[in-house]
Amino acid sequence: MNDSSLPTPEAAEAAFYAAFDAMDAEAMMTVWAPEAVVCIHPLGPRLDDRERIAESWRQIFAAGERMRVTPRSTVLARTEELSVHCVTEVIDHGPTLAEQAVVVATNAYRRTEHGWRMVLHHGSPGTGPRRRAPGPEAGRMH
Repeated sequence: MNDSSLPTPEAAEAAFYAAFDAMDAEAMMTVWAPEAVVCIHPLGPRLDDRERIAESWRQIFAAGERMRVTPRSTVLARTEELSVHCVTEVIDHGPTLAEQAVVVATNAYRRTEHGWRMVLHHGSPGTGPRRRAPGPEAGRMH
């Protein structure tokens, strides 16, 4: 990835979610900074090493569940070197994308010599509309 490939925090965020939708761990890791990174998946442990972060994404994507992520973002703070985004991720998933989950995430991007790169992704379970596939068990919780 060259220096101009992620010229803005918004470009870095778009690349992050494009890699998420494509379930492409290699593309995902091109968005991350080379050092001083933290990733916390919903209800997961703190991962503060690039290799552990990469492995976590490989495991998520290897599960093979089809996903489509629609991020709704608000920039909370931005300086010349750092941009912090509060994001609501609406995740359609399942064989027909009929299931829906909501994750509230904080994404932080830092300007590096290689353009803007992610230094933090922290996701927590969110609330919002959750669709269920129609059927006899559509109303059951367990």
